[in-house]
Amino acid sequence: MKTKASYQTDIIAAALGVSAVIGGILYATADVNPFAVIFISVTIASIYDALKTN
Repeated sequence: MKTKASYQTDIIAAALGVSAVIGGILYATADVNPFAVIFISVTIASIYDALKTN
């Protein structure tokens, strides 16, 4: 059984990994929109908050 802390760490790591991949894809495209990267990061942060409070 995993502890609650290690489970939350896994969620953070997954969210960071996803945002890094999406950010990398956006930066690799011709149209680099920093606001899109910020928006996606904020979205992932709110998803993490929602998971954390449940």
